[in-house]
Amino acid sequence: MIPRVSPDQRDANRPESPATPPSVVLRRLRKGALACYVVFGAGALFFEGFRGFLGLTCSALVVIIGHLWLERIVDRLLRPTPGIGPWNLGLQVFARLVVMGAALGVAIFIARFSPVSVILGFSIIVGAVMIEAVYSAIRPGSAE
Repeated sequence: MIPRVSPDQRDANRPESPATPPSVVLRRLRKGALACYVVFGAGALFFEGFRGFLGLTCSALVVIIGHLWLERIVDRLLRPTPGIGPWNLGLQVFARLVVMGAALGVAIFIARFSPVSVILGFSIIVGAVMIEAVYSAIRPGSAE
């Protein structure tokens, strides 16, 4: 026969780990994005020249603005009161992706920036998320 464990006993065996507030995690993501921009920018400047650095800067600005826009959408979506309808949410997310795609096309085809530097600029948020994942793995209890 399997012994029954009360919910209080299960919670007592769980190690205590304080949850990190989302504002702290977002601040670390922004710092990580800035660090990725500096590293990628130095590489683009060295390997691609000033036009590569300029392409990286333009695409990094677009992706950071898109990230801030996505933060606002998610914040409105997760409010306790219904603040956004499904059609409105779909249109906002679709518009965000269209604007980012148009910015990518303009940067590569019209401004003639190096595609490598533009793609690196678009990946600074991915680099920041990877830095946050490593930070969370190294420091247990830092992530929720």
